[in-house]
Amino acid sequence: MTIRADSGDKGDKGDKMRIFLREFFDSKFKSITVMILAITCTYYSILSGKIWLKWDMYDAIFPIFVSISSHITNLNLPLWEPFAHRGAPLAELIGVPIWHPLTLFFSFFGVTLFTIQLYYFIIILWSAISMFLAAGIYTRHNLIRIAAGIAYATSGLFISNAQHITFIMAASMLPLIFYFWRKMLSRQELFYSAMFGMSFALLVLISYPTFVIFMLLFIIVDGLFYYFTNKPLQYKEIAKKIGFSIVSCLLLSLVNITATLDIMNKITRANVDWSLVSRSSLNIWNWFSAFSPALVPFTGQFNSTLDVSMNNAYISIIIMVALFVCYYRDRENIYLYAGLIISLLLSMGNHAGLYYIFYKLVPGIDSFRFPAGLRYFFFFFATLIAIRNINHIISQKKEELYKKYAITLLIFSVIFILFYGLSFYMEQFFTKEQFVYIVLYRTQFLITAALIFLYCVLVWKLKSKAFLLFFFVAVTTGSYTAVQQNEAWTIGTENRPVGYDKQVEHLYTNSDYALTNAYVDYESMYSNESIFTQNFNNQGYLGSFDLKSFNEAKEAGLLRKGGEPAVWITDGNNGATKEAAQNVQSVVWTSNQFVIHATSNGSSNHQLVLEQTFFPGWKVEVNGVAKSIQETDGHTMSVHMDAGENEIIFKFQPWKIIISFYITLAAWLILAIWFLKRIAF
Repeated sequence: MTIRADSGDKGDKGDKMRIFLREFFDSKFKSITVMILAITCTYYSILSGKIWLKWDMYDAIFPIFVSISSHITNLNLPLWEPFAHRGAPLAELIGVPIWHPLTLFFSFFGVTLFTIQLYYFIIILWSAISMFLAAGIYTRHNLIRIAAGIAYATSGLFISNAQHITFIMAASMLPLIFYFWRKMLSRQELFYSAMFGMSFALLVLISYPTFVIFMLLFIIVDGLFYYFTNKPLQYKEIAKKIGFSIVSCLLLSLVNITATLDIMNKITRANVDWSLVSRSSLNIWNWFSAFSPALVPFTGQFNSTLDVSMNNAYISIIIMVALFVCYYRDRENIYLYAGLIISLLLSMGNHAGLYYIFYKLVPGIDSFRFPAGLRYFFFFFATLIAIRNINHIISQKKEELYKKYAITLLIFSVIFILFYGLSFYMEQFFTKEQFVYIVLYRTQFLITAALIFLYCVLVWKLKSKAFLLFFFVAVTTGSYTAVQQNEAWTIGTENRPVGYDKQVEHLYTNSDYALTNAYVDYESMYSNESIFTQNFNNQGYLGSFDLKSFNEAKEAGLLRKGGEPAVWITDGNNGATKEAAQNVQSVVWTSNQFVIHATSNGSSNHQLVLEQTFFPGWKVEVNGVAKSIQETDGHTMSVHMDAGENEIIFKFQPWKIIISFYITLAAWLILAIWFLKRIAF
């Protein structure tokens, strides 16, 4: 009797545990919580400060974000950056998410190195949650959806492109846009129409037109596919909902649309030479790293001109296996595979030819040079196909399906074990410097092979009983290993850039910047502070674009030389330059304006020259009287001075940007109120 009672207790405990797990993972909120915890553990080194972001994040994005924050914290719009080149229109930079809500939110509380780390981490979380939602279109199993989110958020784009913040932000939005697009088409509800418009507006606000163009093309193709496979449709209702989405998107991103259209003809990256564009093209060897980050060093050998951050095409090996084990062929799967192939060809740039067609025919594509960045479309389609296949295995519950899947896993496991052994033999064909990467990732091959082999045995033995749980564990473990093996190579560095904190404190601790009237050349960036330079040593790198007028002045040799004043006075009668130290008493930058106190002795025919770029939106007052700005032959600004003491105020007020910003802000507030009202009632 005792034995029977104990057995009953154990059976009851087992039933309770199964019921608990089922209820736990049936909850979307709890499932997302589990996914967030897994992503947090995977990227913990970013949050803990063990790894610090580097490259563009350190040299370009951080200084720009600090500049934006210096405006926002003083309740000013981020309109002009005076410390780069001869000043640049901060409000109109392409390639930097200046007007994105996430940027503005962080800027309001001040920007530090840790802020940038957290910014990157939130994008990773957002991408996982977005993929979790998109996966729900094809499966109801939350463990599959969690695995999909983790696999996508730890794919090669996020691992290797931490420095290209616009890339990973666009990648994080793709699943969300797809999710709301499909929901809008299937349910034709106003809520999903508004959410689709909002999600696409967030993509536009990232300020990288190439990704917007390609996303739009994919959405149009997806709409046509949905039209031909889901008849009959309520065309009028769908047309109304799409129209509402378009209007919502335009209003919610109007400030960025205005800025982009206004600046396109004033920047230097228009009509980039194809040879420069094709430098970031993946070749077929790069795609071997889709199976493991351990293959990245080998792909780098085949494409030595490719940016190291572009080489990593990794995605969870379990996802990749599921991708290639397709057990059924319906229209949806054929369509997804077509998207997979197209995105693969696009990322290969000049090695495939498809990107070149877009480069020649589609307006705006010729302004950018990152076809390799489009590989996030591949990761997206690969993940969707994999979860559909896994869901099919679960729903069919056929032994032969499990057996075929397990055999495929076993084959991959054997390949990885063979490659691990082969790496010892290959050592003789590489230099010591080249082989160091092979040694670093040799362990990764062994871990991955053991993981796949273990999962293979479990699939074969347990079949559907614990299939989902072990699928989740295998994807999570593989993704964690991939990030850990790559973080110090592509994501960041263990050396914390402490100098930046001091430079931020020096330049941006108050709203008024009293500047010395001396220009220091680029070779002496740290030696002084002036209107023309900043201590970040970013070479005036703002969003990868230069103003055409700046380059023209540089090529003509009209930039000021080291030690010469940044604000100076000329005599209109003889063109002589006055002594700046005697005639310019102070120069202060505050609230998007320069306040200059200077003296014009003797003749009243004096011109004050400010070494800042002449750009639409600048206004000037001399002693409270509005005057016209003259453009110098070096594309800087000058104004006629009155005799005696003068207070000259150069103020940057691009009204198109300012007005469009407040329209955008109003649209977001209306959307927020409508959304909260919908939740409450």
